[in-house]
Amino acid sequence: MRCMIGLALTGAALAATVQGVAVDNGSGRLLASTKVSLTSVSGSPAFTMQTDRAGRFGFPDVPAGAYLLNAERPAYVRAKYGQRTWNGAGRRIVLDAGGQFAAELRMSRASAIQGSVVDENGVGVAGHAVTAFRAEQPVRPVASAQTDDRGVYRIAGLAPGRYYARTSARSLPDGVNLLPTFFGQGTMLGQARVIDLGLQEEVADVNVQPLLGKLGRLSGATRPAGAPVLKLVGDTGAVLEQSGRLGGFSFDQLTPGTYELFAEDGAMSAYRKILVNGDLDGLDVELAPSPPLRFRFEETGGTPLETERISVLARRKEPEEGDARIVWPGTAALPAGTWELNVACGSGMYVAAIRADAAAGQAWNEVVVRPERETVVTVVLSSQPGSVRGVVKSGGGAAAGASVLLEAEGAERKTPVQKAIAGEKGEYRFVGLAPGKYKVAAGGDPGRMEPGGLEAGESVTVDVAENAEVAQDIDIP
Repeated sequence: MRCMIGLALTGAALAATVQGVAVDNGSGRLLASTKVSLTSVSGSPAFTMQTDRAGRFGFPDVPAGAYLLNAERPAYVRAKYGQRTWNGAGRRIVLDAGGQFAAELRMSRASAIQGSVVDENGVGVAGHAVTAFRAEQPVRPVASAQTDDRGVYRIAGLAPGRYYARTSARSLPDGVNLLPTFFGQGTMLGQARVIDLGLQEEVADVNVQPLLGKLGRLSGATRPAGAPVLKLVGDTGAVLEQSGRLGGFSFDQLTPGTYELFAEDGAMSAYRKILVNGDLDGLDVELAPSPPLRFRFEETGGTPLETERISVLARRKEPEEGDARIVWPGTAALPAGTWELNVACGSGMYVAAIRADAAAGQAWNEVVVRPERETVVTVVLSSQPGSVRGVVKSGGGAAAGASVLLEAEGAERKTPVQKAIAGEKGEYRFVGLAPGKYKVAAGGDPGRMEPGGLEAGESVTVDVAENAEVAQDIDIP
């Protein structure tokens, strides 16, 4: 028994301790009841606790290793220890056996949009919903709020960024409707006014007077009759879904505008682009089988390529993201819709271009699939890719196990986002890159290094040329 007690005491002595406080970045006041998490970069289970009434937290008996510390609280932006910007990577905490570490987690309040909803006489409309949408593609709702008795609303808890604000539809007693209306006084996305939100910023006077009009209806039947799943997508990306009963369908309370109608029933599908401006009844939607994609693979210059090492994955973009399928090698048919193609061709080549049926504004690797119409996709590959290599350093030494993210600058991303884990000497390497400019960054938290989240102050820009390797070391705090 004495031996067992000695072992327990030795283990406790070797454990490390992390403690600190959570603080409001603006006022300096201590934040009680804040969730604080200590996560090992090795993927071990996280330690989690709530701060006490004085904003204090403490993690005793922590095994030696590298960790990330962060805090979450309603109405605040998630805080990470050592981060430079609101969405930047956190700084790793390296704990030695028996060591102690103290940290202050400064939390910034989330941003907000506020304004009023008024009728044609300038009187506030009570109980009216207003929704904030991210002003990026695809457009998706983020948060919403109801107006109070004065017609005033406030949408809080928003991260810095660009937004649209839109009111909801509403039926009036006289049979007239208040149409969903964007800030900017229009029912179409192209008429919406962008709202720029900074960190801890509150933008006021986002006022909307909903337009009067008539909400429309779209109804009809699918052929052949069955029980298809129908999805109707508007310009804000909202998806209305229903199952057709004996092939019949009806979508009500529609704002005037352009919609995309998708129908799917097993191996049969349909796609229609429809302008709704009032009631549109009796629409016939023909379901048909979709032929498999037909691929052509060639090298720059037009020479046909052998395809043994090439595979293509298609991932649905519209009407809803998801549903990934292997389309080469193989003969998988795709339902109607927009699909993103990801081509794997080995480290010795890169995708120079993908040519297929695509609508204006779509990404370079997206194709539109329509029933009863063969979609031919030409994939152009180059055998002269570039590469980037380097060493991740922290505190003058190698940052083994650091997460490294590489993403192309600009919209033409012919090379997918790549992630790597630094080796024992902090080394990393990205291969198979298309020529162009890339942002490279490293951090201790693999889960926080997300595509599109790199800020100019946190990343290094490298210029990759064909058949050349760029050497770029990265220092992290």
